[in-house]
Amino acid sequence: MVFKVIYSFILLGILLSIESCYFFRRSLNDTDVEHSWLIVNRSEQDIIFKVYAPSYLNVGDIKRDSIWLMKNTIIAMGVEPFEYLTACIDSVGVYALDGKTLKVWHASEQNEDKRPFFYEPFWQKREWEEKGCGFINYEWTFELLPEDIGIKGQDEP
Repeated sequence: MVFKVIYSFILLGILLSIESCYFFRRSLNDTDVEHSWLIVNRSEQDIIFKVYAPSYLNVGDIKRDSIWLMKNTIIAMGVEPFEYLTACIDSVGVYALDGKTLKVWHASEQNEDKRPFFYEPFWQKREWEEKGCGFINYEWTFELLPEDIGIKGQDEP
């Protein structure tokens, strides 16, 4: 009998937690739109990637042919998702493991490069809806290429 009561309380607690998380998440945003920005390191070396924003610095060590989650956030409807990236980030930098600067992109200079980081057409966008809850996900992926950081490919002279 005691186990049945304990089991019932545990089950009730789990169900209430799931329910309250769902309602709490929905109350935080009325749009149910989540965005993720990923960086794929296609260069020939391991790198350090730094994201400079007014309120934070985000640093990721990215091995070659690896993916790093640069940012994940919920954005209100009416805000253009890609503009959110340029509005929240001042610049990004790519560094060798020894600290040498390989490339820095500034949001204010988004159209001055061959492949500007802050220019949407150079990002791959994937969109999907989570079944059953109407939650929409957007995933933006930027592939960092050797030529982006001034390194020629192995087949190039």
